[in-house]
Amino acid sequence: MRSICSFLLVSGVIAVTSLFSQPLHAQAPGQQTVVIEGDIFESNIAELQPYQEFFPLRFVASVGENPATAQLMFDEPNAKFYWSSTFEIAMQIFGPENNLIFEQSLNIEGASGEEFGDNIAAFTFNSGEESEQMMEGAFWGALLSSEAGFQIHEVALGNPPFGSGPEEPQGETGPVPMLIFPGMGSLFADTTNYPVLATGETFQPFQYNFDNDEPMLEREVASTGGFASGIALAISYGDLDSDGDGVPDLVDSCPASILNENVLFGEVDSGVTNRVDENGCSIMDRYAKCEAEAAEEPSSPWGWFQPVYSGPSYCEKQVVYGLQDDGVIDYTEGRMLRNALNTSYN
Repeated sequence: MRSICSFLLVSGVIAVTSLFSQPLHAQAPGQQTVVIEGDIFESNIAELQPYQEFFPLRFVASVGENPATAQLMFDEPNAKFYWSSTFEIAMQIFGPENNLIFEQSLNIEGASGEEFGDNIAAFTFNSGEESEQMMEGAFWGALLSSEAGFQIHEVALGNPPFGSGPEEPQGETGPVPMLIFPGMGSLFADTTNYPVLATGETFQPFQYNFDNDEPMLEREVASTGGFASGIALAISYGDLDSDGDGVPDLVDSCPASILNENVLFGEVDSGVTNRVDENGCSIMDRYAKCEAEAAEEPSSPWGWFQPVYSGPSYCEKQVVYGLQDDGVIDYTEGRMLRNALNTSYN
């Protein structure tokens, strides 16, 4: 099997060293994991051969990427190509009893010494122009190499801008078989900046390729290479943080947090830092929840005549106590919040 990554490698050690020796990025805010689940229908991976009669087999593929470090190298109305985005690719395939029968992963962040690694991410999408309608696709590739050899892992989803397949008899790379499935919807939720995939149920062609050609010294690898192709049925983000509050969406109780630096009540600045708790809710989110609840309360039984009250609601008064109980603020900050809240009603 040969791919875009391995093609670059065989073009020469010196050229490859120059191309793939960009600095690796440590774990940092902004990293996210694309999780793709579905069924494998065809594969030449050695570990899967005993299970041929049980195909299709369930798979879970994950791609670690960091839009914050991505370097945009190619930008067109219907395509984007990045370096320094993908830092990890992992693949798991399960047997008929949901037992794990194949597992491979490659994380280029661990490269050190003589090892060097780099990566690519490429996306094609419909730009909205009738003349530029095309099949959409995503491709991620990660490479780790040294004088001892190299490893390449790739994931292709939909109809990627390029991909690799099993070697043909002449040793040339065969095209990835990509089919058109009517009504499967767009692969992307947003392509304004770094492309964001549409999450939930899907029906997209999928292919995974890996090549452990002359594996790294002192590195145990079960398989030397292979491919697995099938259909992706679900896409999710394992740790996407849409509002940038440091809490992944999957466990974020406030997915669209108010992130002002200080807690504000209208134009009144309390002077208290607008902290975010472990559930992903800022202090201002808690007060905003009180306003939302008040707006949903039924109309007054007094009809057109309503008693006049100008001051914090019971819910707003209780926020401070909740914050103190949760250890988000101290007593002094609680007093500052109460004073600012009362002032905002004057």
